Amino acid sequence: MSSGLGRPHPALLELAAGRQVPTVTDPARLVVSAIEHRMVGLLTQAISRGEVAVPDPWHRDLVRLHLAQRAEHRRLWGAIRHCQDRLAEVGVEPAFIKGVVSELRWYDGEGERPCADIDLLLGPDDVRRIADVVAALDPAYPWLAQVRQLVEAGHLQSVVLEVGGIDADIHVDALKLGPPSRAARELWDRCASLIESHPPVRVLDPSTALVVFLVHLNKDRFAYLREYVDVLRILALSDIDWAWVAEFARAEGIEVAVYASLHAVHEDLGLRANGLPPVPGGWRSLAWRALWGPQTRLLGHEGKLTSTRRWFWMAFLARRPIWPSIRWWVRHLFPPPAVVEMNLPDATGPYLWRLFRGRRQLARARRRLTEDLADHTPTAAG
Repeated sequence: MSSGLGRPHPALLELAAGRQVPTVTDPARLVVSAIEHRMVGLLTQAISRGEVAVPDPWHRDLVRLHLAQRAEHRRLWGAIRHCQDRLAEVGVEPAFIKGVVSELRWYDGEGERPCADIDLLLGPDDVRRIADVVAALDPAYPWLAQVRQLVEAGHLQSVVLEVGGIDADIHVDALKLGPPSRAARELWDRCASLIESHPPVRVLDPSTALVVFLVHLNKDRFAYLREYVDVLRILALSDIDWAWVAEFARAEGIEVAVYASLHAVHEDLGLRANGLPPVPGGWRSLAWRALWGPQTRLLGHEGKLTSTRRWFWMAFLARRPIWPSIRWWVRHLFPPPAVVEMNLPDATGPYLWRLFRGRRQLARARRRLTEDLADHTPTAAG
């Protein structure tokens, strides 16, 4: 059962929902909660506009963290430009999803949407060139010889590299549902250039980006409040093509996940869902509610660390043939040795022993972190 300690401070919920923030009587808890829920930038800007009053030294801590985040975002933009230049040399133009690109599109200032890495998406015609992409960005990648085979066999839907000290997550499937996307071409064809960036980068159109954010809320277990703000910002600042959303969700079989997530964001923030498409009925909707109900959402780090395998149910809740999902699940349970080495680098011994022991060690580490969080009572900023 959740301890509930990671739930966002009430003032942050009001800030995320766009309502007037009440007087803050516990600034230490507010700052700690803002850090956990990735709301430091938004809170700092609200304070500068006079919408929230937070005394020193907590205000100084927020400003310091915000300035550090802005500096980090400049590094991320440098990594994006580097990736663009290197991949242009091999004739590949990726799209950039989430991250600082989303901040530029839907937030008011640098550092408002804390980011730590960059996410690249390859077009359907470039997935077969994944080895060329990896070699261009990281020639020393240890599994370069196997990466194309692992991607084409469905064992990997993304590859994480280090580019100039920045993690770059190269996606070959934007949704990462497990079984491969059935509408990847349609998604890619709706990409466009973001001319406000320097240089311009290819991005998802707002309607497709909204679907991706909603699906990834499920993967991330609705843990952090800032991810709710992403959804609200896209809705408020973009013209959503709801006919396209319905068509794409139907093609992928994810109508329940998309619309249930959309309504969950509004429900948790006490916002009316007037005019939004309804959640489809049936057993999938009931199962989704059991897996991602209100008691599981907005738990911060605790939510991120627990129930990590809940995401696997997405493949079975999608309205798709069952056998591809079963095959994917079996492949995930027993991945090839190269994938075991990638994900469990510290495990040693025969294949099955490494798989069992490595997963057990990861589970124990997550449990210890969760217990530490439950024992922690914030008393000061930081």
